[in-house]
Amino acid sequence: MRARSRLVVVVVIVAGALILLWPRVWTGLQQLGVAPAPTWVVEYQGNSVACTTLGDFCIRVSCLVRNVGSATGVVVLTADLIGERGLVGTRQTMIRMAAGEERILEFDFPEAETGSSYSYRCESPDS
Repeated sequence: MRARSRLVVVVVIVAGALILLWPRVWTGLQQLGVAPAPTWVVEYQGNSVACTTLGDFCIRVSCLVRNVGSATGVVVLTADLIGERGLVGTRQTMIRMAAGEERILEFDFPEAETGSSYSYRCESPDS
């Protein structure tokens, strides 16, 4: 009976350790190319003033994100509005995408001012 109790304790400890360590093991396998992993391509798609309402100027930035990898994953996407004097605004979102999926995400910047010149950036730390 005592040997059986010890076996149960050992099995519970090993199972707990596997559960806790599995995310790190899986990430390592993905980095080695052994396990399927998402791969992200992010591109600036364009901008418009479609979010402007009743004289309140606004710039909408569109970003294309593609999962060209072999697994579903979560991507953090950031869009920046950059003015003549530097960064004007940043928007960020996190989305889950399947392998092969492609989306265009839009970010509104009501802090933009009419008559100013802007550049735009779409990026992900994972791309």
